[in-house]
This record gives sequence, C-alpha cells and structure tokens, in this order.
Amino acid sequence: ILIIDNDAVSTHTVSEILNYAGIPAAVTRSYRPSTHADRYRAVIFTNPYDDAICEQVKAQISAIPLFAFVNRSAISFYTSKRLYDGVFGIEDISSLFVRRITDHQREFMLPVSGEYRLAGIDASVEYKNECYYFDTPIRLTKTECMILRFVIASFPRAVDAREIANHVFKADKMPEYSNVRTHICSLNKKFAAATSHRPIASIEAGYIAATPITAELCK
Repeated sequence: ILIIDNDAVSTHTVSEILNYAGIPAAVTRSYRPSTHADRYRAVIFTNPYDDAICEQVKAQISAIPLFAFVNRSAISFYTSKRLYDGVFGIEDISSLFVRRITDHQREFMLPVSGEYRLAGIDASVEYKNECYYFDTPIRLTKTECMILRFVIASFPRAVDAREIANHVFKADKMPEYSNVRTHICSLNKKFAAATSHRPIASIEAGYIAATPITAELCK
C-alpha cells in the first residue's frame, strides 16, 4: 500500500493500523512517477488537498483503488468528487477498511509468473544480486536471491530446507540443510535493517513468503 502523506497524524494512524493487520505500507510526502509503481496494490491519501496529484496517480496506475482518509466533516465533499474508490473518516477507521484492503489484495497475492514479484517484493532476475521492497533496494548474495525467488515462486505452498537446498545448490556443493536456515536468517536481517519487513516466514511445514494472508494460510 502506498500512503501519500498530507497529514502526519492521520498518516501515522493509518500506517499503524495497516502494520498491525500485517499489510505492508510505504509512506511518501509527494508522489513522483515511479518505475516501481506497479508494486502497489492500493493508494491512500490522507486529507488530500490537490486533485491533480490524485489524477496523476490514476493516470499511471489506473488498475488499483485509491482511498482517501479525511476529517469526518469532509467525507461528503470528497465523495462527491468521484476521484476515490472509498472515502473514510480518520475518526472512524476500523476493521471494515482493513477487510476491504485485504480482500482487494487477495486478488493480487499470487506471485507474478517468471518475474518473482510478490507483496511488494521484486526479486526479478534482471536485478542480479539485488532486489526491491517497494522502492527500497536491498543487496543480497547470489544464494540469498535464489532462495527468495524460489520461495516466492512456490507461494502459497511452504517449502522445507531440503527442497530449497535441492533447488539452489548443485549436487556436488550441497551444504547441510541447517545452512539454508542461516542464509534465510541473513536475508531476513538485511530486509529488516532496510525496511523492517522480513520476507520469509518460518512455519511448521517449512518456509513461506510473508504476505498479509500468510498467517491465514498457515492456520
């Protein structure tokens, strides 16, 4: 989710609720056309004041919904503009909005075939030993990149260390399966240091890409 920040207090409220719900969000104070725009699954404006910015976003990433969070007294005004797919009062933010965002994201939660993109992560082979979380680049080793791509390509199925090792390493250089965990820990730490997000979750069945619906899949 991309949050375009026109109100620091409102943005903090929305961001905290999304993070609590396990939905990754990036915050920017001004929108600039980006080559990474297609990684976002929704855009939220907090107390928007410039219709031109909204129209610019719609022009570049027209396939995703735009939401506005405004003061309760201004809801009817912004709804009448017909620029947004939903207008919510800052005072009324609730699980209803989170469910609406999550339901929309569910449609886009499967990985993009051949491109290794999922839930804000872009580990496309064109980047070699680098990947992106939204617009943030993260430098990884070749092995870490291969593990991340395999876990993304396998989603929503969990994969164990043996399967990862067989996919990533050549037969004559097969390490101990515990080494897979070491590589994943290193990968998650690099992501967390740059973004606070850990892309691979460890569950009883093995490893799975961390997305807003991962917890539900693991029940």
